[in-house]
Amino acid sequence: MTTVLSSQPNALPRHPLVSVLVPSYQAGSYLSLLVESMLCQSYQRWELLILDDGSGDLDHPDVQEVLADSRIRTFRWSPNRGVSQAFRFLMEEARGDFWCYPGADDLLSPQFIEQRLVVLDRHPEVSLVFGKGRQIDSHGEEIWVDECQKTFDLLKPLEE
Repeated sequence: MTTVLSSQPNALPRHPLVSVLVPSYQAGSYLSLLVESMLCQSYQRWELLILDDGSGDLDHPDVQEVLADSRIRTFRWSPNRGVSQAFRFLMEEARGDFWCYPGADDLLSPQFIEQRLVVLDRHPEVSLVFGKGRQIDSHGEEIWVDECQKTFDLLKPLEE
């Protein structure tokens, strides 16, 4: 999972808006879970931008039920243009002071945004925050792929 909060190194705005940018391609069955994890965030000043990159993900029945929140904006295009162009488009649409880039099949813990903003507030010289993710199976049970664990072990010295 690649998720970051990033901005220019400055003092943290009083109540910053966080833009969550999600390009989606063939991930419709997961999107509703990501949206639900956004709706459960302890920090509520966010916007969620989802781009359906030509696969009809926004038409998935589970997704339609969770898109009513006014902080969620959706976009579509066809044919598929790829994640780089999708991300670029979403960056241009973002209104936030900071941005975050989870995968369309990711879940965010309820304190995900809040905890990263705390780091940015305590360390105004920091412009990028990266957190350790967990891999889970379809039942929500934590699993690890050996190579992922090795990567996180290498990043351990950077946690502070």
